[in-house]
Amino acid sequence: MTAHNAFVRININRSLAGEHLLTDAPSHIVLIPDVAYSSVVMTPQMIMFSGIKHESAPYKLVVKMSASQSAGISNGWSKTVLLASDIEDDWGEADVTRLYLKAIGVEPVPGQKVFIKAYWMNTQTGIGGQVFKDSVLVTGESIYQQRMRVTEANLDPAQEQSVSAIDVDYSTNAPVVNFNAVCLGYSNVAASKAYLEENLPSELLGISYALGRGMGEDGSIHPQSYEIQSTNFSRKTSINFNHRGGAYIKPTEVFGPGIFYQQ
Repeated sequence: MTAHNAFVRININRSLAGEHLLTDAPSHIVLIPDVAYSSVVMTPQMIMFSGIKHESAPYKLVVKMSASQSAGISNGWSKTVLLASDIEDDWGEADVTRLYLKAIGVEPVPGQKVFIKAYWMNTQTGIGGQVFKDSVLVTGESIYQQRMRVTEANLDPAQEQSVSAIDVDYSTNAPVVNFNAVCLGYSNVAASKAYLEENLPSELLGISYALGRGMGEDGSIHPQSYEIQSTNFSRKTSINFNHRGGAYIKPTEVFGPGIFYQQ
């Protein structure tokens, strides 16, 4: 490949990853990590990478997959098409179901095989790493337990919410939960409530604790502590952020990990 063609390829890669085009070629090439993950869940309902060895920015994961092929085919990587050039794992998981359906157009067929190409790309330089090739048999269902996560998309639109942002991430098979929420408070109570549209599983009903911070009128930061309780009431799940320590200032950002105690 000529230097000109290589520079064009680099800018194509950056464009696919949502980065602006370079006007100058990279001054040097740096080593790029190899792709590593524990497994790929491949069912008609879920296509999920698990156990991804995370790489921080400026690396983004490029994934290509094929449509379902006969299980007897041993080399079908030429049939792969691009799913995305900017995939970011979430605690080692990457759900590419929607991306697959958009790129391929049909669900994978149980009993057939899907071919995979994946590599990390350095978005600063646009240079991709070693291509990792894999193939997976499609199963009818999977025992894989996806992590439960609550975001704004899970809130009940019929209820008045006292949070303006929420991201509660429950660890799988471990009593750990991570919070990132903005609490607005309600009435004269030092607490905020988030009402969910659907019930959480019973094993995720309980209590946890996390830190909070609010900004005073003079711009100073005031640390706080919160007890967070998830409970079912009248067939609805609510997540209650109850202020427990520090100067109560609204709005409050509740953030960080906590140990989860099931009730």
